[in-house]
Amino acid sequence: GSPSSASGAGPHNVTYSNTGAYTVILQITDNQGNSSQSVQPAYINVTNGEVVNVDFLPDCYGEEISWDINTDDANPTTVYSIAQSYYPGGNTQQTLEPNPVNVNHELCLQVGCYEFVLNDDYGDGLNGSQYNNCDFDGDFTITNSAGTVLAELDEAQIPNADFGNSMTVDFCVDQSSNTTELFSNIDLFPNPTSGQVNLRGVSNSAVKIMDILGKEIRSENILTDAYVLDLSKEEDGIYFIQINKNEEQILKKLILSR
Repeated sequence: GSPSSASGAGPHNVTYSNTGAYTVILQITDNQGNSSQSVQPAYINVTNGEVVNVDFLPDCYGEEISWDINTDDANPTTVYSIAQSYYPGGNTQQTLEPNPVNVNHELCLQVGCYEFVLNDDYGDGLNGSQYNNCDFDGDFTITNSAGTVLAELDEAQIPNADFGNSMTVDFCVDQSSNTTELFSNIDLFPNPTSGQVNLRGVSNSAVKIMDILGKEIRSENILTDAYVLDLSKEEDGIYFIQINKNEEQILKKLILSR
């Protein structure tokens, strides 16, 4: 990291140029010159990710609500979690919150796909307005740093925000907010594909193919504008195609299904 060390009162801002897990050492010296140190292996994890905002509006009974963001793969892992009682508003007329406010949760998620699992302990979703003294239904929207909506409460499918005890919405993080006009003519088709993928607008590009966990499985340098990418030997699933051109980068999601 840079700087590699710091002393005195914090906070100290450290910049890491590469992804990975980093050890932190804290050393303390007292007025008599006695020193002691604590070593924390892999204390800081730097990931190739994207800033994601979860804008969450609870209803008047926010204490009933909890949610998780899990990786959407064969072995799901919870990466963020909000437990019951985080939001204000008890489950009675005396303890409810009559004026709930929107809460923004700014998260950093690695490139990949996730599921947003929203739970309501009482079983009426976010439909608080059906009760006396509450004029609010809850809502949520998940966006990337460019403001693109990745997931939201679909009122057409869930009228009055009443999803019962639980609902799950899938979304993907692909760093699409970093794209520029340089990549406006890049195309990838067919998607989903059974193996052969056509790339257009990729002349003089470095292309990297990654699995859903961000692990690189192949890389190729492409000189021509049109190129056929052969993934027929790979397993079915979700992949990400990272295209680097003139020191800029775009990431596209690809589904391989036979």
